[in-house]
Amino acid sequence: MIRAKNIDTIAHTWTGQEIQPDDIYILEPSEVSKWAYNDQVLTDIGAAKLQIGDDSVFFTSVSDQVKLLFDQTPKDVTTALEKNDKDLKAGTLRGDTDPTTGIAVVEYISPGTIGGANEGRYIMAAEAFFKTAHPEDRVTKIEVVDVDGLVSAAGTVLKTYHDDELPAENQGWYLGVDQYGPDDTRNTSYIEVKPLGGYAFLPAGFALRITAVKDPVQKTSVFYCNLLQGKFSV
Repeated sequence: MIRAKNIDTIAHTWTGQEIQPDDIYILEPSEVSKWAYNDQVLTDIGAAKLQIGDDSVFFTSVSDQVKLLFDQTPKDVTTALEKNDKDLKAGTLRGDTDPTTGIAVVEYISPGTIGGANEGRYIMAAEAFFKTAHPEDRVTKIEVVDVDGLVSAAGTVLKTYHDDELPAENQGWYLGVDQYGPDDTRNTSYIEVKPLGGYAFLPAGFALRITAVKDPVQKTSVFYCNLLQGKFSV
């Protein structure tokens, strides 16, 4: 609760509200920001004509009174995803499976000026699939790799998005054949992954590496991946 008291000897009107000497006015929550940003209110607090307090005490310090008004002003909260500071960028990856192991490895280097502020890509979602499908198709690893040795030895894995604390057979995601694939049929493996928190930032110069494995029987196929990304635009 915010209270305003007229401590002058004459009546005053602040933001359209007249208050007689020694009278107290209780601000509605919707009025607080209007009072906080009103030049006359701030001037008269400093001139000892108006005194602001909460539900228990009136403050004597000018700074405390102004702070109370601003602290109680509703704030517009903007999340990172709501900021209009990124441009949409779409990218694709494609790789053949090894005919012996059935493993496909695809990667790309995040573009931009290495070491620059906000240089790189904000990865918001990815979808992946094999051209031919089987219930045991899966993505086994998603890694951020320092391929060129920018901050560590070349090839160092800096971060993983698969759960590498699990046994190998439990890591990653199966590419479900029960979902519609990119050709709108049910004969294609398909999965969509979104980072927790909205996006994962990949600094310029570092690689996103995705490893997928085909089912144990049919080891020959093509692995595809689409990336939905943001590029910092401010």
